[in-house]
Amino acid sequence: MIVNQVSALLNIATSLSNDSLTLFVGTGFSRHMTNDQAPTWTELMVECTKTVDNGNKLSKQLFKKKRDGTVVAKFSILICAQILELRYKQEQKILKEEIVRIIKSKVNSSTINAERLSRAKQFFKKHKNINIITTNYDTLFSDFIMPKGRVILEGSNISKINTGQNIFHIHGSVKKPDSIIATLDDYYDFINSKNYFS
Repeated sequence: MIVNQVSALLNIATSLSNDSLTLFVGTGFSRHMTNDQAPTWTELMVECTKTVDNGNKLSKQLFKKKRDGTVVAKFSILICAQILELRYKQEQKILKEEIVRIIKSKVNSSTINAERLSRAKQFFKKHKNINIITTNYDTLFSDFIMPKGRVILEGSNISKINTGQNIFHIHGSVKKPDSIIATLDDYYDFINSKNYFS
């Protein structure tokens, strides 16, 4: 096991020294940077449910509390998101707009840990050729850590010259709500489309 860890660290160090490192970043990074203010996917769907839930009925159908107090989905979170999207449409609301509202309220200049942000900015300033692939919808990287980074979303033009830092939002971004991949239908379309990200 230690040999595997050393090998993984050597691979990362080699990629970093050769200016060819690409980091795959998920919700854990945003949670770390915001002292756990950034929601997990389940927490995000629970928050979205509150907007269209009359009498807590829908929430009880989709989620349950474990003994330790954590909330888990009763079904695949993709199915929960699909059900929520249908409920939002029934109420003439848009789920992805609510996702944007929640993410922006949880990941912003007042929720980001200043010390962690400073260290991240220093690291990415020192290593100017690191690329980011993120499943996060937030703009933590493009707005706060790598403001000169090139943001690439579904439908964006991708330069043939790979210079500087690229931020690939493979599941969409709050900057373009229609790009957000949240539901079962969204994932089906994403996986079966013939584009660079899929």
